[in-house]
Amino acid sequence: SVKKEDLRFGIRSDQPLLHSIVQKGLDAISADEFETLANRWLGIKRAEAIDAISFNRSEREYLARKGEIRMCVDPNRMPLEGIDQNSTHIGISAEIFGHLVKNTGLRITLVPTISWQESLNAVQQRRCDILSLAMKTDKRETYLNFTLPYLTYPFVVATMNHQQFIDNLSILNGKKLAMMKGYSTVELVAENYPEIDIIEVDSALAGVAQVRSGEAYGYVDVLPALASVIQKQGLTDIYIAGKVDEQFALSIATRNDEPILLNIMQKALSSVKQDTIQQISNKWLAVRFESRVDYSLLYKVIFGFVVLILLGIWRHRVIQKTKRIIEEKNLQLEKLAMTDMLTGLFNRHKVDGVLAEQSDLALRYHSSFAVMILDIDHFKKINDTYGHNVGDSILVAFSVILKERTRKSDIVGRWGGEEFLIVIPQADKVDLPQMAENLRQGIITYSFDSIGKVTASIGVAVYRGDESISELVSRADAALYRSKENGRDQVSIAA
Repeated sequence: SVKKEDLRFGIRSDQPLLHSIVQKGLDAISADEFETLANRWLGIKRAEAIDAISFNRSEREYLARKGEIRMCVDPNRMPLEGIDQNSTHIGISAEIFGHLVKNTGLRITLVPTISWQESLNAVQQRRCDILSLAMKTDKRETYLNFTLPYLTYPFVVATMNHQQFIDNLSILNGKKLAMMKGYSTVELVAENYPEIDIIEVDSALAGVAQVRSGEAYGYVDVLPALASVIQKQGLTDIYIAGKVDEQFALSIATRNDEPILLNIMQKALSSVKQDTIQQISNKWLAVRFESRVDYSLLYKVIFGFVVLILLGIWRHRVIQKTKRIIEEKNLQLEKLAMTDMLTGLFNRHKVDGVLAEQSDLALRYHSSFAVMILDIDHFKKINDTYGHNVGDSILVAFSVILKERTRKSDIVGRWGGEEFLIVIPQADKVDLPQMAENLRQGIITYSFDSIGKVTASIGVAVYRGDESISELVSRADAALYRSKENGRDQVSIAA
């Protein structure tokens, strides 16, 4: 914000009387009066000034030269985001950016496009400076930088087979799956499941149409967007049959030829509290759900009065819709019950269940499994020094590292606070000390925004077969504390 003491007037040196008059005039204006004038002419609100992010000198100079930051979005990705008929940015990301702009005063201008592919082309050609929502992939990193993810949703598969449950895409090897052109799903599935035949489509509706016509076995998309299309179009013959292992982790993407822009957008994003982001996401998803119920009831009442015979038919349809709604709600509740809302990892309740399952399997089939406990070193100091928003961003980035550097069969969860626990099935088939060391190296070499380097201490224990889960975790915890006592940033294996 502009302060009174920052204001200067240039006065001719041969006019000392004029200098005295101007100075007395300035002195007569109180600090509160000056702030009122500044707020009126510069549009600075007191609350915004308090919450504003403090950019460093080079960042302020960059923003002054830049003038405005040009943003491209996905125009057809509701409820995540979209562009309405008035060329206005709408959806979850639009509301988050509203808070971001309010907190920072950044000038962000929408560059309208008609498709996601056009948005990608625009940012590659530098007609846009940022993408509001994008997932990091190897291909995109050739021309973009990425903030920490601020929205995470599962990828799901829609089919016409309501009896099949898909928990791993490998069971669809040899089949055709439709996916949105230019989306990260194409790159991820092509890399991890080369035997799946990918059909690229221009819209979610076109992808679902491929499934209904039989040209594709399934359509892969992010859950909120796919659910929105099914709901809006009333597609009663399309079912969400399962999810993909990978999560749709969405960040702000910035052009990589102006690296300072990444720092600016990360600071701006960190100004929006995680609770606020969650509330915005929940509100949009809840609104879409409620609108479906209201219109169904209204339709039933109107047609019930028109033709009595249609009442029975409509009642059947309402029952079917209600059944699907209940199933969706149950799935949402189940996900909430086992997910840590900040990191998107499994929570302690879910990890406890996994440990019990692995113990039963080990006893039944004489197999082995192991647990690995990781604790972020000096995390309280990070919170005290940089604030809880930065602390939360560290936890989110730490979670991404753990997911990226573990096997798909490993179960990664948040154990509590800054502690994480990894359950490692078939531990005899992996070099546990090397795996733990790779994780430690991955953490220490990662550059965490705002604070740079972070280290972690690790404890590892292999299930013995004659011990309880509590005893197993206690041994891993004791190994962790040996790492702490020996200077931190170390791996210790339980005896």
